Amino acid sequence: MTARHWLLLLFAVAAILRVHNAWVAPPLSGFDGPYHAAYVSILLDEARIPYADEGWSTFHPPFYYALCAGIWWLLPDATPPIGVLFAMRMLGVVASLFLGFAAAGCARLLFPGKLHLPVYAALLTWFLPMHVGAASLLGNEMPAAALAAASIWLTLRCLQEPPSRARVLGLGLVLGLGVLTKFSVLVPLAVSTGALAWSGVRRYGMTLHALQASMLVLVVASVVSGWYFARNVERYGTPVVMQVEKVARVMRLQGYGPPRKLETYVAFPTAILRNPADRSPEALGAVWPLTFATTWYDTYGTLIHVDSAAGRAFGQLLFACGGVAMVLMAVGVVALATSARVAVPHGALAIFALAGLTVLSYVLFTYRVAAFTALKGTYLSSGTVAFALFVALGIERVEQLGEFVQGSLRGFLGIFVVAVTAIFWSGGLAPLPANPAHFYLTAYKDAPTLKTFRFFVGGDRGRLPLAK
Repeated sequence: MTARHWLLLLFAVAAILRVHNAWVAPPLSGFDGPYHAAYVSILLDEARIPYADEGWSTFHPPFYYALCAGIWWLLPDATPPIGVLFAMRMLGVVASLFLGFAAAGCARLLFPGKLHLPVYAALLTWFLPMHVGAASLLGNEMPAAALAAASIWLTLRCLQEPPSRARVLGLGLVLGLGVLTKFSVLVPLAVSTGALAWSGVRRYGMTLHALQASMLVLVVASVVSGWYFARNVERYGTPVVMQVEKVARVMRLQGYGPPRKLETYVAFPTAILRNPADRSPEALGAVWPLTFATTWYDTYGTLIHVDSAAGRAFGQLLFACGGVAMVLMAVGVVALATSARVAVPHGALAIFALAGLTVLSYVLFTYRVAAFTALKGTYLSSGTVAFALFVALGIERVEQLGEFVQGSLRGFLGIFVVAVTAIFWSGGLAPLPANPAHFYLTAYKDAPTLKTFRFFVGGDRGRLPLAK
């Protein structure tokens, strides 16, 4: 089979897995599932964008929720709750599948001669457990990650040759919509404008013409998303509003406190890795171990009952796979840093900047928000292209050690794909958890949340939150 055939086969498996989960996963399961649905309900019921402090998830920018509201509005009135939920979940499914193709496209641009590199990048993106879990549930993380990845691909195209006006405008539009989906896309915005400015200066010198492309991207992105930030400034005095104080009130008994101590970023207690169901302060306060655990497993139990014999065993298996991937990532970082054959000028610099700024923004965010729920791998999704490329380059470099190593490594990748598919096939090998939606309502609830909960979980057709 050719690399193209392998890519299509992996896509088919990833798509089937996601569509299945989108249909059978418990209603409103997923991280903050009831609150994402409540945001959509407000858009439909009241035909307005809620303010950041109105609900648990209303601090998010509105683009993803507006798309969900549009999907819901287009459905026939007789559509049952499961059909409405499935249609909205498909937005995340499509976005996560596109994310894999975007990662593959970036790998192909940077190293056109490495035929299997795009396949490896797509494989990691499609079967990374945190992506599989989030893709089939409500939430803005996968659409934001997809727009971030698209912006990096467009940035590499602009770096490859003097960019056309249409391409620069397209890049600004994608970044504007990305920022209007999730604040984390501000990182790719900084990377794209910085890379274009650096490329322009290197090509034309320190002139106004050198900065033309980067400034145009920034202007277009600001036109698309700036109104939302101006609205926040007018009401709150700051462009970015987070639910830090609300988290403090709700989660103080569950581990929220003052900003984390700096030493938590250099310590590596392994309690959560020994037992993914561990909810002790040691486990939930470990920044990098918990981030690793939520990247490589469903540690918060949105699709898998982790506090079971099977759940703990599956966690150990996937943590081992994650450990191998981290070693390969380290090899890939060195490979990219020492490569003299990157086809896109300044492309390696853009990838390193994306990875570095993504990690830095995560550190700053988790330092400010000391709740354990801030430690989540999907908060690094805007840097997916960089991390996937590092692992893919690591695989390609290790394969050069010989046919036996190459065969062993490809066998490991096959086992990894089968394991993730089997474990995350909702209702299959791994036991389902109790619906997390019930847990969320014990922590925080308001009228829109209760309304959507009754509709999707309780089947209350009499209070359909849909205005036509």
